[in-house]
Formats: sequence, C-alpha cells, structure tokens
Amino acid sequence: MHRGGSEREHATLVQDIFSAWLNATNLHGCAFATWAATHDRIRYASFFDPPDDAGIRQLSLHIRVAQSHEQLALAVFPNIETEQLLLSLLELLDRDPQWNVVRLPISDRLAFDLRWKASDSLEASAIGFAPLGTMPVTRRSPYVAIGVWAGGHSNPRRKKPDAFIGVGDMSHGLQHERYDKMQRLTRERVSRARNVLKDSTVATGVTFCLSSSNPHSTIGVR
Repeated sequence: MHRGGSEREHATLVQDIFSAWLNATNLHGCAFATWAATHDRIRYASFFDPPDDAGIRQLSLHIRVAQSHEQLALAVFPNIETEQLLLSLLELLDRDPQWNVVRLPISDRLAFDLRWKASDSLEASAIGFAPLGTMPVTRRSPYVAIGVWAGGHSNPRRKKPDAFIGVGDMSHGLQHERYDKMQRLTRERVSRARNVLKDSTVATGVTFCLSSSNPHSTIGVR
C-alpha cells in the first residue's frame, strides 16, 4: 500500500481517475456504482508493490476495515499492467486460505470468480476490473482493481439474494422510487452490452477474464 508523500499523491490521483471512470455510467452501465462513488460508500486502497503474501494480508485487512464501516472495499493495483502480472496476483490469492478462486466454464476465456471468506459460512464474490480487451466491456477500467462488499445481505430491496454476497447486497438509504429507477437503468444498459456484443461474461459472478490460450490454467482448479 502507499507509504511516502509521493506515493500518497500518486494514490490520490489513482483514486481520482478511478472515481471519474465510475462516475461515467455509460462506460460501465451501473447506476449504483456511480451513486456509491459520489456518496462515500467506497473505501479505496492503492497497492503499488509487486504482489506478495504480505500484500495479500494487507488486502484482507483493507476489506475488514471497509466491512466495519459498511463500505465497499476497492483495492486498486496501478502497476499490474499485463495478464501475466494479474495471473501472479491470482496465484497468490489461490494459495491464501482467506480466498477462494473458482474457475468458470467459459469456453473462449480463462475466467474466474474470486471469493473472499467473510465468515465460516459466507463468501463475498469480488467484482474485478482491468484495462484488458479480454474483460467484459463494462469492466474495462483504467486500472486493475478488486471490489468486495463484505457487509452481508444488507440490501432490503433485493428479493432473491444469492447464497454468497456481492455488490448487489450493499446497504443503502435510497427511496424506493429512486432505487427502482437506478435498477431499471442498470439492467437495460448491462443487457444491451451483453446482447449487442454477444458477450456472456457481462454477468454477475465473473471477476476476471483473461486469454484462453494462457498456459496458467491450474488456478482455481481443485
């Protein structure tokens, strides 16, 4: 994570750039992401060092702090700029007992659902972002990032929650009319991206998508 003055300045700029992307709803389609970015519902952390075991522990600590403040934990990795570096991060997560990396059966991508163990009985499905062409177009952000909501099933408007928790379970104080409008717009935009582009990876439960030709195929395979 950031330490010195110059890195703090760098981290602030990274956060500003990522926040600007989240505020551009037409890029990712999610009205709730824009709302969270403008209402202090996201706790950022920037990780500049090459991924290692200590960094993974810091990532889990960041998620716990966000959990205690009822915020979405967003960890940004500005120096992960290639698939190989992202795979190195996923390999570390795959070995850590706090995480569960699940390989998804998508034929033309190396796809993963990344889960953080919020408790002994509940996992939080992470949302992933990356500036890679293999990612769903709605998640092609300026930087590699991992978002985790670990605050439980806290959305009173969600009628059919999944067995795991995700960003759709975030707590909020939105009035019914505004929530319904945001949900309708989000569904319309995401459905349009999925259907027009014929991309099945524009879906909940897909954290990262990489090239199917990548040789590191044992990640997430139990």
